[in-house]
Amino acid sequence: MHAVLGPKGFTRKGYSWYRTVTPFTQVINIQIASYRTHATVNLGVHERRIFQQATGNESRLFVDEAECIVRSRIGFLVGNVDKWWEISDPLEVDEMVKIVPDTATNFFDRHQSLGDVAASLEKSKVVDDPYPLPAIYLALIVRELGQTVRSNDILRQLEAKTLGGWRSRITELLTAE
Repeated sequence: MHAVLGPKGFTRKGYSWYRTVTPFTQVINIQIASYRTHATVNLGVHERRIFQQATGNESRLFVDEAECIVRSRIGFLVGNVDKWWEISDPLEVDEMVKIVPDTATNFFDRHQSLGDVAASLEKSKVVDDPYPLPAIYLALIVRELGQTVRSNDILRQLEAKTLGGWRSRITELLTAE
């Protein structure tokens, strides 16, 4: 995989590859199944400032794909299925390696600006998701884009349905305008 991604500007660390296209970090991650016979590919786009505002945590240089603001598993992008390849089968590994560059490029091309990321999060209906972090990202991005009323509406909607630590964080973000 590195032979394909390295020339495209990606740096490898473990099973992940990273490329910075300011202000974003693009992430390609190979996830190995717990029983170590299959693998899938996860893609993500991370923006450090939005992540830090949303979580209150510093962003690391090499972020986990799970910390990305917008994410997708590659199988959903190419066939709308959760695709896992058998890693002991050279033909399946070759198939995985062949689809990653073009699919990742298409995914990253659709997320080149905060507006693109916001549109993707809106399309995914993150506000309806029980896990609040993606909707918090959306609220902070639309605030950054000058849509303060929309941002506050999203945060208030989240505050009304969220419990625990995330609710406290949402309240902090509402009062931090």
